[in-house]
Amino acid sequence: MAFRKRFKYIALLFCLTMAVALAADWRAMPAKAAPSANSDSPATTTITIPIGPDYIYIAAGNLNGDGFPDIVTAKTGSYITIFNNGAGGFLAPTRTDIGSSTHYDLRDFNNDGRPDLFYAILPFAFDPWVIHVRLSNVLGEFAPPVITQTGISSTNFVDVAYADFNNDNKVDLSITTSGPGVSLPAGSARVLLGDGSGGFTFSSSNSLRPRGFQVATADFNQDGKQDIAATSLGGSCIPGDCGPALQVLFGDGTGNFPTRNTLTQPGYLIQDFVTGDVNNDGKTDLIGLTFTTALNTVTTLLGTGAGDFVAGGTLTLPGSSLAGTKVADFNNDGKLDVAVVSTNNNVAYIVFGDGIGGFTNIYTLGVGISPRNLTVADFNANGNLDLAVVNASSNSVTALLDPNGSTPALKNLFDFTGDIRADIAVYREGDSPTLGSFWHIRDSNNTNYQSIQFGSGGDKPVPADYNGDNKIEVAVWRPSNGTWYTSTNPAINYAAVQWGANGDIPIPGDFDGDGKADHAVYRPSNGVWYVLRSSDGGFQFQQFGTSTDKPLLGDFDGDGKTDYAFYRPGATATATSFWHVRQSSNGAVIITQFGLGEDKAVPADYDGDVKTDIAVFRPSASTWFTSTNPAINYGAFVWGAAGDVPAPADYDRDGKADLAVFRPGNASWYIRRSTDATLLSEQWGLAGDKPVPASFIP
Repeated sequence: MAFRKRFKYIALLFCLTMAVALAADWRAMPAKAAPSANSDSPATTTITIPIGPDYIYIAAGNLNGDGFPDIVTAKTGSYITIFNNGAGGFLAPTRTDIGSSTHYDLRDFNNDGRPDLFYAILPFAFDPWVIHVRLSNVLGEFAPPVITQTGISSTNFVDVAYADFNNDNKVDLSITTSGPGVSLPAGSARVLLGDGSGGFTFSSSNSLRPRGFQVATADFNQDGKQDIAATSLGGSCIPGDCGPALQVLFGDGTGNFPTRNTLTQPGYLIQDFVTGDVNNDGKTDLIGLTFTTALNTVTTLLGTGAGDFVAGGTLTLPGSSLAGTKVADFNNDGKLDVAVVSTNNNVAYIVFGDGIGGFTNIYTLGVGISPRNLTVADFNANGNLDLAVVNASSNSVTALLDPNGSTPALKNLFDFTGDIRADIAVYREGDSPTLGSFWHIRDSNNTNYQSIQFGSGGDKPVPADYNGDNKIEVAVWRPSNGTWYTSTNPAINYAAVQWGANGDIPIPGDFDGDGKADHAVYRPSNGVWYVLRSSDGGFQFQQFGTSTDKPLLGDFDGDGKTDYAFYRPGATATATSFWHVRQSSNGAVIITQFGLGEDKAVPADYDGDVKTDIAVFRPSASTWFTSTNPAINYGAFVWGAAGDVPAPADYDRDGKADLAVFRPGNASWYIRRSTDATLLSEQWGLAGDKPVPASFIP
């Protein structure tokens, strides 16, 4: 629901207050003790960008494919593009005038890896709303709009959220509507299915309580299908059941929503809400603002995983008229935090989460006059999240770089979005060297997704953090010419680097410890590792292994550098296997007997000590052995079935790798969370896809 206009419904709030007072059986949500605000802003670089008056929308995205997030800010009648200069600063804004417009956002509607511009227009006072999508090009420019008629009357369009409701990897819409007044208090959540080219077709209209208000989307009941959560303000009608409510509409995977859950407790009536996992239990929560006239309280509702919620935490902030709710991990502690602006106090707040649904301390950040909305991105590409706030009355955008930059950023292998969780992702290889390959990435935090065409048939996926921004980049290595393609930006020739030869095995590790993956290959023909260092452009090589050994990716001694390591499987299925590791910290070679000939090496950090652990997956018994300590039975655990592909990674953001498999037969993922041993299952991909977190499992 990010990037939309905020309204004050004073008359509607009066009706809401009366309805709440009459509902004597509602339960009040318990509030946790509020932490006190930190009056001192952290060391932050502040950049002010003049843009003109009355701009109230803002969003960020990498528009021109240079790897740096840009800004779009808008108001009714125009939008402004502000390009990132690649050094944490911004170029001069460029303005484009359009008609009476609202509900701006940036989303990738045609799956080309670039965000497109979405907004709605009301042509004339009594005409239906129309949707405009302007597709972006490689220069970050927006094409003339693709237009879709919604059939929604002039007084009805309230809010919009985005999801893939019919599992076709295209962005769909859910639009909440409201009746023209209390006397005709209609409400609905309408669903429009995307065609992958910026257009939409009507799917369903789902009734809500009177006066539908705001909306968010996620898989709330964990059945692999996207659902809708929408609030309604309520109204007078006959028969009853017309009071305010939070309603969860459960999707069937086709764009229809046959069942629902209606929640009428007063504490559940939140607005400006977004989705996230604030208590790290793998279930989607809601984070928003408590419905009061002051609008000064942040609230969490904790998902049960069955489409229901329980009360979480509340925190009343010093400022009122809060807006722009965003969730992200600003202090890099593995727990989601909340950022909002206070329109009356002219500040932005970062409220730090405690990882169980409540809050710890608060940072207060000065911005411009009458801030209306904010967006989150890493504008200076240093691994720490930044804020950009649009100020309606001071005619500016305030960029706040490193609001908590003193905390070092964490990394998570296979985290494409920077939320310190591994993302569920598949690589769909082209059928021939002349046909393109696709990456389909499911954001583990908020269920958004990316579909990126990158690579071609015969290429090997080599995802890694090549630029040091603590996000994994889409990348491939082409055996036919030994070339690495590590950027989706054609302006830099897709970052083509020739390193290696046909027959080599790519291992993109951080061998020099500079925070960036190096181009590295293992050559079975001579057992030599060849590393092109990202730190200085120099190279190094090391003979370590034989033609039948399996090179491994990992930091086994915990010094922040990738070690030379290989797995030597037993000659037969039941013969003993050996691990060989040359530690980068001291050059010592460690040889360990672990596993059998049939086993697959699945090295990862299973115990959270920041060291890669020796581990194997035994296909015949679907058993994981994740410890070399016989006192705990070698960590033996059955997880998976015949034919599964092991794909261990830290999906729950606790610093430990989870046991996970991709099942090609039904293209489903099965993840056993290390935090609480609960099961996550997700259908993502097709039978012939390769799970990206298995890219370096030999």
